Amino acid sequence: MTGADRRVLRLRRDFERSLAVVAPALAERYGPRLTERLADDARTALERLAARVPWVHGPRGVVFNGFLAITAQELAAFHAFRDHGYPPEEAWSWCHRALSERLARLPALRRRLLARIMGSSTTRRIVARRARGGGTHRFGGFEVRYHAGDGVAFDFGVDYLRCANLDFVRVNDGAAFAPFVCLSDLALSEALGWGLVRSETLADGCARCDFRFRAGGPTRISSRSPRVQAAIDASRGGMV
Repeated sequence: MTGADRRVLRLRRDFERSLAVVAPALAERYGPRLTERLADDARTALERLAARVPWVHGPRGVVFNGFLAITAQELAAFHAFRDHGYPPEEAWSWCHRALSERLARLPALRRRLLARIMGSSTTRRIVARRARGGGTHRFGGFEVRYHAGDGVAFDFGVDYLRCANLDFVRVNDGAAFAPFVCLSDLALSEALGWGLVRSETLADGCARCDFRFRAGGPTRISSRSPRVQAAIDASRGGMV
């Protein structure tokens, strides 16, 4: 089995885990028959998309490929919901619920470890060194610029100047869903204590995605799209 085959297999398995988390609530909302059709259509969409995911090779791929896997699953869900007449924000609400609940089910020790790695002095030193080097860094379809923090306003920052997640969604019939894909970071930051602050995204038509991290701080993500901002606000109010 090739590395690509293994990634696709993991993607399928991970999707089934996400689906299992929300299946009871989906059935309660839409009924068993429609829920089964939505699930089957999402699986079919995922099969189409799996071979097109622009995986990042090498050590950096561990992080970036995790994000790409989430994006592929959410895009498959969007295709299924859209084909049944539902708007992008409804598809995203279920994706957000699945991701949030799966993160909440991680063992507490693993969550603490992931949070500690993200907010560690080692991570800050690595980012500061890259920031001093100037320029941008490319990892597959991603292009980023690093910023050293002061430990007060933020610990470190990353500007995304090109995003493989966004490109993947746009070329696979997901332009309407593209700004919602960026909101996966909402669940990740809150569950893992990233303290992410972000006010600009490429999906909103900005020149960059301005990620700023402050370990243990509040998550503050906003969007210039009224529909996307409404979805953020709804998630904050427990409406998702």
